[in-house]
This record gives sequence, structure tokens and C-alpha cells, in this order.
Amino acid sequence: SMEEQAKVPVFKAALIYGAIVGLASIVVSLLLYFIDQSLASWAMIASTLIFIGLIVFMMVLFRKEYGKGFASYGQLVLISFIVGLIAAILSAGYTFAIYEMDKGYLQDTKYTTIEKMDDKFDKMDARYQEKLSDDQYDVFEKRMRDQRKKQVKKIEGQTAFKIALNSIFGMVFMAVIVGLLAAIVIKKNPEPTLQ
Repeated sequence: SMEEQAKVPVFKAALIYGAIVGLASIVVSLLLYFIDQSLASWAMIASTLIFIGLIVFMMVLFRKEYGKGFASYGQLVLISFIVGLIAAILSAGYTFAIYEMDKGYLQDTKYTTIEKMDDKFDKMDARYQEKLSDDQYDVFEKRMRDQRKKQVKKIEGQTAFKIALNSIFGMVFMAVIVGLLAAIVIKKNPEPTLQ
């Protein structure tokens, strides 16, 4: 019944699941760190996919364990948000700790970020060099160089704390988007009972 549905302990479930997802994310990060692959593109994609998979799995688990097979759209989106938030906070704690302990790794992370940005700039540069006249291109190139300088300064100025904090927003945002989409498929409302 609807009354029973309302009594489902969404917060309790989400706290437990959030802790599980957070710890799993930390284990994955540590593994990648120890095999020295954290900054590889494949590792970043894999970590993201694992995180998305875990969020979806927890939503399904919630429906089964706490909802007795039922869960409303709203409950599931709330679950994805809280699970994402708890997991992101735990992960950010790990991120902060590892960067504080290993300053070289923090530097490497910044270099990798700058490298990726430079790749993007190079691609853009090549594209515009074909399209623009020489005079236009000179203006464009100067603007791009200024942009790059600004960005590099920003990246180099990032502290372990700042990076960890930013990661929280990214993870929570992702968890909510996944929740909004996955809940459409996962939600299952109980059949209305006839009085």
C-alpha cells in the first residue's frame, strides 16, 4: 500500500549504500594508483563506468531490499543523490589524502590535465588555421595563447583540497543524472489495492 511505501527507510538505505559505493571507488582508485595507471585515459573511463554501474546497482538493490520489489521514481532519484553525495565525500577524502602524501602525483595530475588541454588546443588550432585568413588567424592564435596561459595558471594553482572539493561536485552531478535516467527503468509502483 501507499502507507507502507512511505515508511521505507530511504535515508538509512542510502547511507549504507553510499558508504559501499564510496569504499568501492576508493579501492578502485588505490588499485589504479598502485599499478601507476590512475592518469591513463582508459582508467578514467573505467572508473566512471564502475561508478555509474554501482549507482544503478544500488537503486535496484534498494527496490529489492527496502521496497519489497517496489520503488517510486522520487525515492530512486533521492537514493542516487544521497549515495552519490556520501560516495563523493569519502572519495574526496581519499583524493585529498593521496595528493597530500604524494606531491609528485599531484604534479603528474596537473601535467596530465595540461597535456589534455593542449591536445584540444592543437586540434582547434589546426582547424582554424585552414578556415581563417592569415590576419584573422594571428588574432585567433594570440587569443588562444592568452587562454592557455590563464588555464595553465589555474591548473598549476590547484591545491589537493581544491581538486578534492571539485571532485565532489562532479561525482554528485553524475550520480543525479544517472539517477534521473535509470529511475525511469527501475521504478516499480505497487498495484493500487481495491478498497
